[in-house]
Amino acid sequence: MLRFSVLYNGCSLRATETARMSEPASGTLRTGVSRTSVLRLAVPVIFASIGVSLSGIADTAVMGRMPDPVYLSATAIGATLFSTLYWAFGFLRMSTGGLVAQAFGAQQLERQRRIVWRGIVLATGVGLAILVLTEPLLWLALRPMEDADGMHALVRDYVGVRSWSAPAVLMLFVVHGALVGRQSMRALLAVQLLQTVLNVALNIVLFTFTDLDVRGVALATVVADVVALTVALAWLSPLLRGEARERGDSLLGGWLFERAELARLVSMGGHLFVRSLCLTGAYFWFTAAGTRLGVAVVAANAILLQLMQFTSFFLDGFAHAAEALVGQAIGQRDPAALRAAVRAAAELSIVVAMTLSAVFALGGGAFIDAMSTDESTRSVTREWLGWVVALPVVGVGSFLLDGIFIGATRTLPMRDSMVAALLLFFGATWLLVPALGNHGLWAALLIMLAARAAGLGLALPGLLGRAAAVP
Repeated sequence: MLRFSVLYNGCSLRATETARMSEPASGTLRTGVSRTSVLRLAVPVIFASIGVSLSGIADTAVMGRMPDPVYLSATAIGATLFSTLYWAFGFLRMSTGGLVAQAFGAQQLERQRRIVWRGIVLATGVGLAILVLTEPLLWLALRPMEDADGMHALVRDYVGVRSWSAPAVLMLFVVHGALVGRQSMRALLAVQLLQTVLNVALNIVLFTFTDLDVRGVALATVVADVVALTVALAWLSPLLRGEARERGDSLLGGWLFERAELARLVSMGGHLFVRSLCLTGAYFWFTAAGTRLGVAVVAANAILLQLMQFTSFFLDGFAHAAEALVGQAIGQRDPAALRAAVRAAAELSIVVAMTLSAVFALGGGAFIDAMSTDESTRSVTREWLGWVVALPVVGVGSFLLDGIFIGATRTLPMRDSMVAALLLFFGATWLLVPALGNHGLWAALLIMLAARAAGLGLALPGLLGRAAAVP
């Protein structure tokens, strides 16, 4: 049996040293928050998130070299089906991250352990349910989509392989939240780099040496997910074990189903589930509406969505930093640190959003050329590039405010603002797509992002006024 002794966010973790895991790299919990402290947390998450984006880019680039764009379209739809489905259960990461961050700030090691175990048990059950229900879920997902050039059969091939990693992916959500809440961003980066490198390498090998086509892309993702989970759980094993043997505690003890903690988890999870379901529904609607505009639009949007994912993961670095620091400040009951975390994260997020827009404006064309060798796909994709150039500046508020509200475990405003934004999105697509085609579809998406930010922005003063006083 392998024994792990690793450097974990600057601290040496061993099973006999679990008491030290409540401390960050400095060994003390700092209440002062600056741009430097935000960057210290955000930069590793940004690099980890770039790794996530690179995995998707590798999938797109491999299928973009197939002789027919239907392969790229099918891969994009299959990947989108899973991302939308998994996003619906994003509450596993978000609730774990917010609750662990507050327990971390309060230096409650045992509470952190219990929060993570509850999340893992729940994630395992949900993942197994997804695996069992794959066929009916796929049937429902494909019904509103046109079956152009045999695309449905290819999507089924992709989904049939990819579904096997559902439990691993959802458990990774919980581990991700635990690492963010504990400000262990270097460990998060290491796990994600492993997952990305393995996924890209397997993509290349399977595309070069087999005829698995879309099934090879899915298989590469499944193997990378399972390996990443195994390594992440090994890293977290000191926290997960705690001191249970000395206390005679057990995983199936009464604490796992403690009524007050379960009620809080269910309340948060319910709000976040509705929020995530609305968000995933919007992106699914975006993809489905694109299929009605033709295969060329689906292929073009698949490329542009890679830039959008890159944007979201990049801005999520600062949202994750805000989540960790806001949760820590609330756990410590430090209003000054809470306000400083919000201010520093907001300043840096805006600068990064403006930079991303400039990069997309200057280099978006080269990115499109790298993603596809088909000249017609390149041409139509350039037609809609301007919407992705505007996206970082329009969407920065929604990403950052999500992180702030997650760290504060204030999930009701997240639900309500997303419901309102979704209704605006549906209305905008109904009005704009018939008149403007894919331009109208992208315009509706940006309207939704702006509405999310506006809704949470209205609730922010109340959060800053109350959250620091809540345990």
